[in-house]
Amino acid sequence: MTWNATKGCYEAMLLLKQGWYNYEYVVIPSGSGTPEGFAFEGSHWETENDYLILTYFRDPATRYDRLTGITLANTRSSR
Repeated sequence: MTWNATKGCYEAMLLLKQGWYNYEYVVIPSGSGTPEGFAFEGSHWETENDYLILTYFRDPATRYDRLTGITLANTRSSR
């Protein structure tokens, strides 16, 4: 992160993978050598995700892959 004097804050630009992220700010108060952390997001363990699973078979006698199965899985389907 870099300090932006015009805005009076630190900034950074980065590419992030799609999903949920938990952040924690850590500061060292003036006159103290001990860092203090502040989490401002909750836990997202309950986030729902969908997965498309494609299963292929490659026969050594042929020159192509054969799609043998398709499954859609959801992380909340067992609840």
